Amino acid sequence: MSDDQNNNYTSTDSFVEEYQKKIKKLQYISKLDFASPVSEEFIPDASSVKSREGGDVNSHFSVMKNDFQQSFNRLENQFIAQFSEYKELKQSVEDAKKELDLAGKIKLTYESYHKIVQQCKEKRADLEKQLTEQARNLTIQKDLFEKEQEQEFQIKIKEYDRLKEDKLLFINKQRIHFEQSQMEQVESFQFLMFEDMQVLELQKDKIRNDHASLKQSLKLDFLKEKEEHDRSVQNLTSCLHEQMQCVEFEQKQLYSSYEEEVHRLTCQFELEKKASMHSLMEFSEQLEKKKLLWEKEKVSVSEDIDSMLFSFEVKKKKILEDLSKQKEKLDLDVKSFHFRRDKELKRLDEKEAEVDKLNNQKKREAELSYLKYEQKCATLVDTLGRRREELEILDQVAFEKAQLHLFHMTQMKGSLNDEKESMEHRLQSEYDQKRKAFFDQLTLMEEEKKMEFSNKTKQFEEQLDTRRRVFEEELLNRRQQIVDQCKKEQKVEFEQLLQFEKDKFNSQMSTYIDKISSYESEIGDKQHDFLDREKDLKEQIKKLNEENKVLQSELEDVEVQTRQSTISQFEDKYKKMLGNYKSRSHLDLQNSRQYGIQLENKLKQRELEVRDSQLRIKRLESQLNQYLLSSDMPSKQVKRKVGAKIVRNSFNQKGFQ
Repeated sequence: MSDDQNNNYTSTDSFVEEYQKKIKKLQYISKLDFASPVSEEFIPDASSVKSREGGDVNSHFSVMKNDFQQSFNRLENQFIAQFSEYKELKQSVEDAKKELDLAGKIKLTYESYHKIVQQCKEKRADLEKQLTEQARNLTIQKDLFEKEQEQEFQIKIKEYDRLKEDKLLFINKQRIHFEQSQMEQVESFQFLMFEDMQVLELQKDKIRNDHASLKQSLKLDFLKEKEEHDRSVQNLTSCLHEQMQCVEFEQKQLYSSYEEEVHRLTCQFELEKKASMHSLMEFSEQLEKKKLLWEKEKVSVSEDIDSMLFSFEVKKKKILEDLSKQKEKLDLDVKSFHFRRDKELKRLDEKEAEVDKLNNQKKREAELSYLKYEQKCATLVDTLGRRREELEILDQVAFEKAQLHLFHMTQMKGSLNDEKESMEHRLQSEYDQKRKAFFDQLTLMEEEKKMEFSNKTKQFEEQLDTRRRVFEEELLNRRQQIVDQCKKEQKVEFEQLLQFEKDKFNSQMSTYIDKISSYESEIGDKQHDFLDREKDLKEQIKKLNEENKVLQSELEDVEVQTRQSTISQFEDKYKKMLGNYKSRSHLDLQNSRQYGIQLENKLKQRELEVRDSQLRIKRLESQLNQYLLSSDMPSKQVKRKVGAKIVRNSFNQKGFQ
């Protein structure tokens, strides 16, 4: 078949070249004939005109040129009558040539049509194989990239959890250290108070011993004086009776002064006892006030913790709402994308319909020309000479029309490609902008959370330092006031206060344990809610995937229908004239398929973004669970450590180590 086609092409080209040479020669002869009359001897007949067509034009031209001057006057009148017939024959020859060219082109286009169809089928199979291989490679690369991203994200989460646990352990250690220091200070205060009470008891024993020693010394002095007096009485009974009375009077006065002095000392001791009791009561009241303040601080700290948890839950809800809003935005983008895709497909269908209309018009013109050719086949033999002049003009017009047609087709293809590239670039830029905005928002949220956590830790540490300082200063001031006024009775009252505080602490611990159990139950309920939400999201994703599959099947059906319709139209109606147009339609279909494949890739990217958002939700939930577990563990550790710190002291047999 290929050899026959090449022979046909060469035969038509040689025929056209010979025909053009003959026309030029005849035109040159006609110019000469207008200027010179022709004699009767050399009048051209129809046979001579036909011989000119066969190849004897040059010899005839030479004969006419030699006898030109002789036959000019005789041929002038006859040539005018025959010149019109010559033009008619020329026109008929041109029409016959044109119709012969059309018939040859129809044969060539029919054969080239079958070849183009086979080549399109082979190219289509090769392209499908290449596309399947590229899709497999892309899926493998995407899976590897997703696995690497997940591994990196899990490593970051582990590092963040480890840092979080270290911070919580550090805070718990500081809290335990602060409580230990406070208990040690209380124990040291008890120890100092006990030492002061011992010093007071020693002073009291010294005063009693001094009083007893004075009393004994006075008694000894009195006995000595009595013995001397007895001796003096025995010696001077008579002369010293008056002196004896004076001595007795003086003794009575001394005894009364001694009793007054003892009474004064006892009153002073009772007054000092009352003052010490009063100071002790004030100290106990102040201690109760301090305890109330400490309890208020504990309540405030617990309220701060509750507020932090509430703010964390509020932030968590906000994050979930933001994620839902972003998901809605993505859904809207997908819908708008589908809407744009449908518009573009409709526009392409309209352009294809316009191209089909143009093709139909040209086919009809060709059929009409072919019918005219069949009608005029009988009259062409007589009118070949007349239509030779118009042949070149029609060839030029046909060539210009073909060039214009090709130019319009290239313009249409260029405009379609430009629109396609602009749409792809715009959609890619929108996708990149949204992705960048989403990642920027995530980074800002993480930085804000870190800053809030660091600021809260700093504020908490500063508050603890200020409270420590104030408490230490107050303790120092109270020590200096109470060291001189504490006594034995404070011991019993202080022990009662300690027992009361212990009972109170145990009751608070029980309430805290109940709260922790309630929090754990709430966490379980929240986990169930999160699982239900995850199930709903998965169902929605499945529905979206099913809708995507249905749309893909519809697209494939539409493509199959369009193929069948175009193929049936081309095969049934226009098998001889539409090889070029069918190849162009196949190219348009391939472009539309590529565009559909690009749209499907973008849909897959959007689905991957939805999956990434779901993974982030799960990761946030796991972080929340870890945070709650870590906040529960240190409280239990503190309970165990506080219970293990109580030991016995050597003095009071009570204390904290």
